Amino acid sequence: MNKYITLFLIFFFTTLLCNRTNAELQHDDSPTSAIDQLLKKIDNVMQKEHIPGLMVSIVKKDSIVFSGGLGYADLEQKIPVDSTTQFHLASVTKFFLAMGIQKLIAEGKLKLDDPIRKIAPEIPFKNKWESTHPVRIVHLLEHTSSFEDIAINKMVNMTGKPLTGIEAILDQENALICRWRPGERMSYSSPGHNVLGYILEKVSGMPWNEYIQETLFRPLAMSSTFFDLTGESRPGYARGYDYRDGGLYVVTLLHAK
Repeated sequence: MNKYITLFLIFFFTTLLCNRTNAELQHDDSPTSAIDQLLKKIDNVMQKEHIPGLMVSIVKKDSIVFSGGLGYADLEQKIPVDSTTQFHLASVTKFFLAMGIQKLIAEGKLKLDDPIRKIAPEIPFKNKWESTHPVRIVHLLEHTSSFEDIAINKMVNMTGKPLTGIEAILDQENALICRWRPGERMSYSSPGHNVLGYILEKVSGMPWNEYIQETLFRPLAMSSTFFDLTGESRPGYARGYDYRDGGLYVVTLLHAK
């Protein structure tokens, strides 16, 4: 099974089991017993799918029921996953970027229906339906802009320095071509979120990563969460592994764009 699907299923079943746990606790005075049962179920999936380590957080309303790790962040040094271990979240970053855009909307600085050409005419996208069906903020959030997804040769930045501002948009220019009328149907597009990041910077007056750090992570006390723009190895990082030929092998960390 694809590990991304496996991790999604773990999240899904964690949610279901957490709901079930709440019901069980009405008849059981031991919350740790129910959580232990849940962790054992997740550990069984990890063993079956050869997942070396992962982090689990269970949240009920505004309270943290459980936060901790299973397995190892580093198999060679036997470093266990704990509540401060840092995993590369890749496209989960889009969730936080969308929250940043929604914050600007709540403040009246943007609207969901704003055409991106009105906000940032310097963005070099092509849409032959622009006069009747412009690309709007909501289309970028929903992946309904009809832009291409990121090309394989554009997925990793080998320059050693982060692409920022309009430079990051120009790097993805070949993907910013509408293939059908915007809003017509969904098609996943990472470059569309590059555009959102640029718009967030332009409207807020701050680098997108600093804006989200300041307005979301800091108020939520997410002190171990940050945006890695350099790809440098850090002590708190979990190592990546690939299971093949009956064993787990270290995967080199690459700096994704």
